[in-house]
Order: sequence, then C-alpha cells, then structure tokens
Amino acid sequence: MRIDCCRSCGNTLEVRKYCEVCSQPIQFICSECFHFADDPTHSECERKDQINNSSLA
Repeated sequence: MRIDCCRSCGNTLEVRKYCEVCSQPIQFICSECFHFADDPTHSECERKDQINNSSLA
C-alpha cells in the first residue's frame, strides 16, 4: 500500500526520509499541514533482513 495523499487535508505528500538500507522512501510529510506519515509497507524491507543476518555472522 503506497501513501499518496495526506490523511488530514488530502494534499500530495513529499518524501521526508529514505531508508538507509534500501533507499526507498520511509517517511512522508504534507507541505500544506505538515502532517507526517510513515510508509506501512517498509517494515517488509527486503534488504533489511539480509544486512541484519550478515552483521550477526
């Protein structure tokens, strides 16, 4: 599920923060009302598990 619109005012969201692991957007901000939103699907980051497993070895 992708976040496209602000839940508070309906304005288009802009990327605020990117994942350090996979470089995908993980946090968005509304330029109109400054509401923050996290990407709910990012918890399934494919590379996060690979990097965590390699750092444990």
